[in-house]
Amino acid sequence: MKPTRTGLDFVLWTLLAAALLGAAIAPAGAQSIGMVADSSKRSVTVFDADQDVYLGVVQLPSGYYGDCSITADLTLGFVGDSLGRLWVIDLTASPPALAPEPNPIRIGNKGEDTVISPDQQLLLVSAGGPIQPISVIDIATRAQIGTFSFGLDHNSVEVASDGSLLATSYIKGLVHRGVLNGRATPSSTAASLAIRSPNNVVSAPGGRAGVVVGRETREIRSFTIPGLDLVNVRYASGDFGISAVVHPAGDRVYVRSGRRSTGYVDVFGFDAETGRMSATPELRIAIQPTATAYGMDQMAIHPDGTRLYVPQPGGADYYEWVVIEP
Repeated sequence: MKPTRTGLDFVLWTLLAAALLGAAIAPAGAQSIGMVADSSKRSVTVFDADQDVYLGVVQLPSGYYGDCSITADLTLGFVGDSLGRLWVIDLTASPPALAPEPNPIRIGNKGEDTVISPDQQLLLVSAGGPIQPISVIDIATRAQIGTFSFGLDHNSVEVASDGSLLATSYIKGLVHRGVLNGRATPSSTAASLAIRSPNNVVSAPGGRAGVVVGRETREIRSFTIPGLDLVNVRYASGDFGISAVVHPAGDRVYVRSGRRSTGYVDVFGFDAETGRMSATPELRIAIQPTATAYGMDQMAIHPDGTRLYVPQPGGADYYEWVVIEP
């Protein structure tokens, strides 16, 4: 396993979010598509993640842009902004472009973290820091169909493959579980897991385990689903916990950290069935530090597990990735 660089000619002066998603049905010439939102450039960059081919840049109005999500059929991309708007990108256009109206979609929060439901019908958006509800968007109609709250600040949101809806609270210091159930208003449960200053939560393939990353504490807590029972506590190498992603095989978890000094990607062994993590990182890769926005997925793994994309700020004319060797 070693770091390398792509040949993509991207200028990422300020990294904000990255999203990469595979699909069973793909447009001609692409199996996997990546998106990166850049507030300093007020744009979204789209690329073919199989061929490492740049597909285009979509310009957006002024605003602070959040996380990206892509539908499994690779037709639409979404990016939220701080003015309560969700922008829709037509990924079938050549080059990619803003989709026709309704666009943007008005949402009930300062859109920062986005996630698509396993059935691809709904997109959920959380605000990040402010105490605001989670928005629920119907993807087919491209309209907000409801908002809901667990009585938290909802600084990140995740939906596991079993329909578990995981929301973190910086103020209350916890991960809370709800159930999506295909409805505009998910139901709440009694399950929660304590963690100081959570920044992001992710679920593993199969929906039986997850990982939450703490900000100032650098804690990495793994847990089981649905009970949110704590399994392991580990610590990130950098000075600030950012985000995590689980390998498609469910046997490794990658944790990004670092905002002031050196950044790192820590690679831990992981069991997606039990939530167990290796006692120490199997690999530690030094990278650039990055922004600390709540909930934003600042890494993205290729669906076939061969590459972990780690976009970096600082004016580098390339993406830097980690190549995952068999």
